[in-house]
Amino acid sequence: MDYNSIITRSGSVFIDTAPIIYFIEAHETYGPLVKQLMEIISKGTASAYTSVITLAEVLPVPLRTENKLLATQFSEFIKNSDIFTLLPINTEIAEKSGELRANYPSLQAFDAMQLATAIFSEAKLFITNDKKLQPVNDIDVLILKDYIPSSF
Repeated sequence: MDYNSIITRSGSVFIDTAPIIYFIEAHETYGPLVKQLMEIISKGTASAYTSVITLAEVLPVPLRTENKLLATQFSEFIKNSDIFTLLPINTEIAEKSGELRANYPSLQAFDAMQLATAIFSEAKLFITNDKKLQPVNDIDVLILKDYIPSSF
């Protein structure tokens, strides 16, 4: 099945941090793929979510390099997006995150929290570019790199 069909059929997606970085920074390789994702969501074909963890993950590099414009772009896009719903972290998500880390010991805390939030949002698809998350069976994980032509 092709990329657009997978997203459309899922009906709801959780967008991990990397795809949002690719979109805002217009990444040469992955930016067009994430732009397609955003267009599908904007048409109402699928609903989308991300969590406040995304905000914590996108800000350090632009703040460290004093790129206030980029930090503001990330912050405004994530907090005020009409493309996806920004979800908080609560105790149920924290507990699910701990369960995921117990079941998948290689998961980092933020990754487990993102996955747990996706599961609680009832998203059907977790969109990332982190192959380390692929073994998680609790939600379908789509790796962007798998949909880039092999010439890259």
